[in-house]
Amino acid sequence: MRKTTKSLVAAVLSACFLFGAAACEKNPGPGPSGGSGLKGNINFLVPMANVDNDALEAMANAYMDINRGVTITITKNNGNGYSELVRAAVAAPEAGVVNIVRISQIAEYYGTDKVVDFTDYLDEENDYAEGSPSYDGTWKSVLEADAYPIEGKANTIPALSYESNYTVCFYDKRAMNDLMKDPDYAPETWEELLALLEKAKSDGYASPLGLSFNESSCAGIFMGWMIKMYADQYFRDFIGKAHSLEVDYSYIAADKNWNYEEMKGDPGFDRTEVYSSNLNRT
Repeated sequence: MRKTTKSLVAAVLSACFLFGAAACEKNPGPGPSGGSGLKGNINFLVPMANVDNDALEAMANAYMDINRGVTITITKNNGNGYSELVRAAVAAPEAGVVNIVRISQIAEYYGTDKVVDFTDYLDEENDYAEGSPSYDGTWKSVLEADAYPIEGKANTIPALSYESNYTVCFYDKRAMNDLMKDPDYAPETWEELLALLEKAKSDGYASPLGLSFNESSCAGIFMGWMIKMYADQYFRDFIGKAHSLEVDYSYIAADKNWNYEEMKGDPGFDRTEVYSSNLNRT
């Protein structure tokens, strides 16, 4: 799986899949003790059922530790009216109740003064990523291109994201092994899968992989049972990639003793009380 961040940095309020109007302003005088000189309030409005909320809260707390004059408030909407709340905030910006929201709710405002265009901001100095392999001093240097997609009609960058869309492909591992003459081979990246399919075509397979995108392809009984059987082992293996490391915001004491290779034979090794996960690692 692919991350849109080149390295895990405290990208703080460059705002995961969100848009934001910066509420902070430069303080001409010295900032509070331990602060950066920035002051102000930043208000997030996020959906309640969002896997990234815990990470967002951790980044907000880290940002406030560095910038003591800044207060960040994260409001979670636990109802079905999130879109209406976002539109109300855009309609009355002078109220200053919300600064950063999920921007996909108001796509018709792309390219207007209602939505921040991040094009110029990407070339500004990034104070949080020093030491990252690709870091050259700017925000853009630590982000993959997928993290700042250009919106076609308005030709702007209305959102920054560390998420991407993925297509799930099922394939017969035994067929792949036979093709490569290697019982342990399995492609782990999209590029490896494409290379494998090219080899299959050169070996005479006319259609080495079939993908169906119509509504009925995932609605049948057979597909449902296959997903049920496949998902259990998939997510067990997935834990090895998503398991929290000591540097993660989600790390707990139990994680220190959890080891994938040693515990994967235990039927209960994926109980939530024996480990924690950081899905932003995937």
